[in-house]
Amino acid sequence: MHRYWMKCLIVALLAGALAACSDPDPTPTAPLPDASQEDDASGDTTTLLDSGADASQDAVSVEPDVFVEPCDVEYVLPPGESYALKLLRVSKPTSLASLINQQVGSVPPILLFADGLSDGQADDPVAMVGGIGVRTSFGFDDTPDTEHDIFAMDYRSISTSTCGYAFDLIGACSARVLTSSANFISIDLGGFSTATAGVSLRVDEVEFDGTFNEPLNRLEEITLKGLLSDEGVDALLEAVRDRIPMSKEQIMRLLDPDNTGIIPVEMHLEGRKVVVEGFTTPQSNEKADVREEEACCPTGAAIGDPIYPYLTWQDQGIQDDERELFQLALNGLRADVNVAMIATAERDEDSGEVTYQIYSGGAVLAGELSFKRVAGEDGGPQTYETVRLSGQNPLQNVDPFAFGTVESFLDAAINPNDARYANQGYGVDDTRVGFVPVDEMSYPFAFERIAQNFDDPRTGDFLAMPASYAKGGIGNHGHLGSLQSRSPLFISGPGIRNAASAPDSGATVHQLLDGPDALLVDDVARIVDIAPTIAAALGIAKTTGVGPDGRFSDDVYLKWQDGRVLQEVFTEEAWAKIQNGEPVAERAIIIVNDGLTNIEILYQALSQDPEFDVDTYHRLLGRGLAYRYGSITNYPSNTYPSHNSLGAGAWAGHHGIIDNSFWIREKGITESPIRDIFETEYLLGSAHPKMPVETLHEAVVRSFGTLAETGNLAASINEPSSRGAELATLEKRYPAGFVPPSSADVVTIGLNTYPLPLADITDYGGVLDNASLQTFARVFLDHERAVANTLPVPRFTMVNFGSTDSAGHAYGPHGDQERHVVIARVNERLRIMLAVLEHLDLLDTTMIVLTSDHGMELQDTTRPAWTGASLATAGIRFRDVGASVYLKQLGSQVVSRNLSAGQGGSVTLKVIDHDSRFAEIPVAAPAVTVRVIDGAGAAVATTDDDGLVTLELLVDENATDVLLEFESDQWNTHRVRVSVGN
Repeated sequence: MHRYWMKCLIVALLAGALAACSDPDPTPTAPLPDASQEDDASGDTTTLLDSGADASQDAVSVEPDVFVEPCDVEYVLPPGESYALKLLRVSKPTSLASLINQQVGSVPPILLFADGLSDGQADDPVAMVGGIGVRTSFGFDDTPDTEHDIFAMDYRSISTSTCGYAFDLIGACSARVLTSSANFISIDLGGFSTATAGVSLRVDEVEFDGTFNEPLNRLEEITLKGLLSDEGVDALLEAVRDRIPMSKEQIMRLLDPDNTGIIPVEMHLEGRKVVVEGFTTPQSNEKADVREEEACCPTGAAIGDPIYPYLTWQDQGIQDDERELFQLALNGLRADVNVAMIATAERDEDSGEVTYQIYSGGAVLAGELSFKRVAGEDGGPQTYETVRLSGQNPLQNVDPFAFGTVESFLDAAINPNDARYANQGYGVDDTRVGFVPVDEMSYPFAFERIAQNFDDPRTGDFLAMPASYAKGGIGNHGHLGSLQSRSPLFISGPGIRNAASAPDSGATVHQLLDGPDALLVDDVARIVDIAPTIAAALGIAKTTGVGPDGRFSDDVYLKWQDGRVLQEVFTEEAWAKIQNGEPVAERAIIIVNDGLTNIEILYQALSQDPEFDVDTYHRLLGRGLAYRYGSITNYPSNTYPSHNSLGAGAWAGHHGIIDNSFWIREKGITESPIRDIFETEYLLGSAHPKMPVETLHEAVVRSFGTLAETGNLAASINEPSSRGAELATLEKRYPAGFVPPSSADVVTIGLNTYPLPLADITDYGGVLDNASLQTFARVFLDHERAVANTLPVPRFTMVNFGSTDSAGHAYGPHGDQERHVVIARVNERLRIMLAVLEHLDLLDTTMIVLTSDHGMELQDTTRPAWTGASLATAGIRFRDVGASVYLKQLGSQVVSRNLSAGQGGSVTLKVIDHDSRFAEIPVAAPAVTVRVIDGAGAAVATTDDDGLVTLELLVDENATDVLLEFESDQWNTHRVRVSVGN
């Protein structure tokens, strides 16, 4: 996972130069989306304060709390033609070009206002101002003057010190050739993530040029050149020195491998004319409320009762007043040939029963499936009953073993458009460049994984799922499909079966190239099974909560335990001890190889080919076992929900972090732990206060006490699952006296020194992995220091290695970088971890689980799915945040009414965001027009700044109610009937 904030910084160093400012003072810019393929929160999340057609001539008042003085003034968009500039590629520095070019699609456009343009035949001076663009429509298509070309300015494109724009160049245009320059530009990188807050970058000797076409509606062949001077880099490193686990020398080796002290920058862009409608409000700094949790269980609930009647149901799924709108959205998505399916849920208001609906997208034959969830009997698994099926079943293949090997994937994969990835190291006709057809893809545990998502009110109205190969980027995840959902699962240590144990019919022995044989369980697990299995091995006390059968239970290891204990991994002797409540391991460690897919690591580990450097993986296998078909992760198969499912044994719909980004309806904000990275555990929590969720860290403390009380320690090292850990690096939480390690190139264990694996520019996530390894060693060896207040060896530890995810995104899960470089380096880090345990004589008493948060799948860049564009074409207003789509619905409340049939009267209504009706967030800007369409004489009015509107009506003589219609270009049309009479 840590690739994100490191990548944000490195990408910001270059791509951030687009958000340029010639003002000598650092200028805040609009927040940029995380430069990864994981965060899809780039939908319509802002509100135009001025959306008039002639907004460039209209003054807009700035809200008082947006700016500090002296910028509390009115602004006018610059005159002249506006162009949106899009980054195409980075040429220099060459050491970073390949990395940056993987992320260019995530960099938001620059809005450039060019004044004084003519036909370009004369040497005309051109003044250019602009700033970061915020999309208020659904894409940067290739055709000027189309319906998707509307952009807005963000207030943070304006300098708080000068009240000027964040991009300011003076140039000339001769024969349609544009030339401009600046002595330097200063870039505020704070919008990338919390890791870069307050960080600025200076680029000197800026040159900017390009060529207009004849109609002056496109700007092409644009280059932006400059220098990162030694002075500028020093200032940058000083600003980030407490945030990045690297020395200046290490960072300079990344940025300046030739050690010249001056780093050239060269970027290539293109632009075209767009319409700019006004300003957008900056995203609120408000956070979601912490979900307070109490002891189980809800009033009236008894042990053995199903939990379903007690789930919190608010606006997730489709409500009665959204069905017509949802059908329009469905029609739009079914027209996209690269959309696989759409999923939603509906709750019967009378019975409280929930029905889940799955609809096929345009990629497969038409079909619809409805099903219900039923609690398990006698502790058995939950079941799913079909309510209705028409056409082809969208979930016809839920085989959990399908595509469980590299060979089965390659047998099914096709490349219909001859997609090629030479820059990623794939040759012509490379068999690894292939994609499983949508109608063959399997969706393991699909019913359970979809249903759980809608158990949390944070989930959207529906989930729009593209074809698994059409999510974008080179490698990606997040999908329900088998390839993106399958993680490895290796378990070794005391009490764990291995090849020396007599295998039963459910396991086979495999001869490894080196070391002992491996025991493979011929089955598949789920990510939620891992935490209760570790809890059982550690002897954690059982508690009362929710069981895996969907019923209240007083026999669970974790307070919301969706997973089962994997009994088959334990020896008979160990299982007997567990049944008596005795521990079989003194401590446990979860090692996460972020984004590593099971089929790739087993392909290497089981191979007899000596070119694969996986001997430490072999060692783990020889000391225990692996699941041949791995572990199926959460849906969405994304970083933050999956890591927390791993650490809590509960699906994301139960632990509250439902995706990398999601909409908080009651506050009208987006929460994005993948963007924020640090201090995100406050988002973890059950929607029902008396159905609490519990992490393994918390369960360890519950059973064995705190560090202060009993010397018991739980640790989370660069790992998103951290609540309850007294040492948690991403929460910036350290026990008193503990000093995190400084940057180094080695790890010292006793009298031995181990060099850290090389982490060059092609493995930038490895830099963070080395930091994780150093912290792990420091934590475990801390008690050897001859000082007071040293730490004990942790009883439970989670540690995350993210370079496998970085390589999968950039090169694909089976690419040469993953296969021959990155996994070998992680293998070496695992060797050092085991050396730490051996030095402490702890290896034989420690349970080690190696897994990942999700799999990864190569993407077909010739067949992208544009679900947002499909919805926009259908006329739908929406927010797409993560996997969820939230329909932008208006709501209304009658404030006062004085109406009678046949007479005049008035009605005052408050117009609110339908999703926020529990918090009653008013909709004031842009204004909503309200008109009478039945039951009274014509009347039209618009909302004021408080979202209030009053209509004076002449009510028809026989009318019993008046039908009103609410319209806004930012919201779906809303209708409501207001009764006549008081």
